[in-house]
Amino acid sequence: AYFTSPVKIDAAGASGVDVEQAVNMIPEMSVNILKLGRQLSEMDRGMRDDATENLKKKMGDTLPRIQDVLGLTQCNDILTLEDFFDLYYSPAKCLGGPLDSEVVWPLPPSL
Repeated sequence: AYFTSPVKIDAAGASGVDVEQAVNMIPEMSVNILKLGRQLSEMDRGMRDDATENLKKKMGDTLPRIQDVLGLTQCNDILTLEDFFDLYYSPAKCLGGPLDSEVVWPLPPSL
């Protein structure tokens, strides 16, 4: 099941995030968001509606701080989404060109 609810968050500026901090922050944020989702999914509708209306009060410890999220988006040492897709969806590019098995003639027999 999926839920959506607007959340009022105070405006904030980005915090300075370096690579060592990011390595710890990203998995921690991911785990906390999963915990939040699990807690919400285990509630009945009335409790869930109340929890989402008062999300910051009731579950503020599992929400990522907006300053940290903004800091991660401005960190130059983290891959952009485009760089991530280039890296993981076109591995031949990462290795500097086509793989040997892609340019061999005749084609090797299938296994």
